[in-house]
Amino acid sequence: MEKRVPAPAAPLRMFDGGGPALLRRGSQTDLDAPGSVWSAALDPAWEALRPCVANGVPLGEMAELAAGLTVAEAYELRERVFDAAPGPLPSDVLILLTTGLIHRHHSLWGRKDALVLKRRYARPALPQSALPPRRQAQARARKLVVAGLARRPNAVLDGGLAQAAVSTTIITGAAWPLGALGAVLNSEIVARLYRALFGGLALAGGYLRFGQRELALLPVPDVPAGDPRVARLDALAADMVRADTFARADLDAQIDALVGELYGV
Repeated sequence: MEKRVPAPAAPLRMFDGGGPALLRRGSQTDLDAPGSVWSAALDPAWEALRPCVANGVPLGEMAELAAGLTVAEAYELRERVFDAAPGPLPSDVLILLTTGLIHRHHSLWGRKDALVLKRRYARPALPQSALPPRRQAQARARKLVVAGLARRPNAVLDGGLAQAAVSTTIITGAAWPLGALGAVLNSEIVARLYRALFGGLALAGGYLRFGQRELALLPVPDVPAGDPRVARLDALAADMVRADTFARADLDAQIDALVGELYGV
């Protein structure tokens, strides 16, 4: 044992303390994962996922991230939330999009009940005028909304109709088209990468937290927006929104293959 900084190539062995059983052999560079987390070093598949970091750029450097409503804001708005009547919403009314209504590429608003501060709604909505100017601008912006609690990343593209509720993150102003970025976040590779990096945050049932800090650190492919593969991803994401259940599996496979190519894995 020596009290000095180890060489990057110095060996690192990870054990399961319950055995102890050797989980994997690696090097000290495994401890240099985004956010200085140790979860990656403990993941048996980290060698295969390492190129995602080497060929990636933190999401926070290529897009603007912001949190959805705070708990305090939600309580202030509680009495303004109502169940919208069937049919199109008036122009001055916003959808309230909760974490439980966000699925990969799709919003379940209007198809699944939502709980808002222990109150159940079939179509939760609120008047735009109930929000301060900054929140109104966010709500009316084109954005990705990411669920704050799930087993894998779940992002949906909103065209400016929704106010993101508590425990969500919104992504705007990205270097890439938002549809293409959403396709990356919803991909199988990113699901695996996120769990490898932030699996230490896992809760009961394998659920993970998707906070603004963790998402900002998440490496996304470092590819220029003008790359034709980015445009292809954007088109595939748009097809996914319109696709039926049978077509989605094929689109998922195409997206996963393209995302893997962009990461170099």
